[in-house]
Amino acid sequence: MQNLVSLTQKVSQGDLKVQGVVNSEDEIGVLTKAFNQMILSLSESDREREELLQQLKEKEEMRLQLLEKLITAQEEERKRISRELHDETSQSLTSLMVNLKVLESEASFCNVGDRLREMRQVVSETLDEVHHLARDLRPSVLDDLGLVPALERYVREYGETYGIEVDFHNMGFDGERVSAPAEVALYRIIQEALTNVAKYARAQTVSVLLDWRDNWVSAIVEDDGQGFEPDTVITSPSHGLGLFGMQERATLLGGSFSIESRPGNGTTIYIKVPANSDIENCEKRDSSGKEIKNSLG
Repeated sequence: MQNLVSLTQKVSQGDLKVQGVVNSEDEIGVLTKAFNQMILSLSESDREREELLQQLKEKEEMRLQLLEKLITAQEEERKRISRELHDETSQSLTSLMVNLKVLESEASFCNVGDRLREMRQVVSETLDEVHHLARDLRPSVLDDLGLVPALERYVREYGETYGIEVDFHNMGFDGERVSAPAEVALYRIIQEALTNVAKYARAQTVSVLLDWRDNWVSAIVEDDGQGFEPDTVITSPSHGLGLFGMQERATLLGGSFSIESRPGNGTTIYIKVPANSDIENCEKRDSSGKEIKNSLG
């Protein structure tokens, strides 16, 4: 009994490696066995708790890195837009101003016609540049027509840009639209997935499947590229943030995100989100992710 009391004191001080010696099969022996089993259970629970805390710490670090990357990306995007407005749109408008000034002093009708044609060409090019900037920021077709038409346009332009064959199918939409948060999340996740395919996968073909049923929208993006080790890449600061951001988008809407991949065997990404996702409800479920969600939107 004194030995058990001594062991109990050690446990109270945080030592979960102690074990009592069973010297008999009487009540003391039974009590010692029960004590040892209790210590083993406590030790296992403590180990699981430490693992969970470590996972939470890693996720929090990834969350902070993602926020930092989002802020940096926003600033870089502002710089790019500012530069394009200055270099392209501003110069075009300046050219129009010069031509209008020259036009005021033109006496020949033929010269006026030539000037007007030049100005019309400049206006047309400027409009194309502005439309390109607006589409890069957020495709209007996503707001006007919904997820399916927006993805149809995106995968068509994606295939022309990168030379990768994209097979896109959708089921269950029947002209209906899911909620705006779900549309944005699915569009951005699929956009990021296809961007990763173009950057890293060395794929020849990629398929995108959308399926709306039972108030859930599932998306599958599958490529025939070189594949990778998901556990290694997700924890990589250089490549893991994109995947982590995709996972965050789905999770913050109450959905799920998973990856299946092996080197040499391509990659498949599975996304599932509620069709009628409500941002306010998502904030209540995960208030710590509010700032991230607002940035991701």
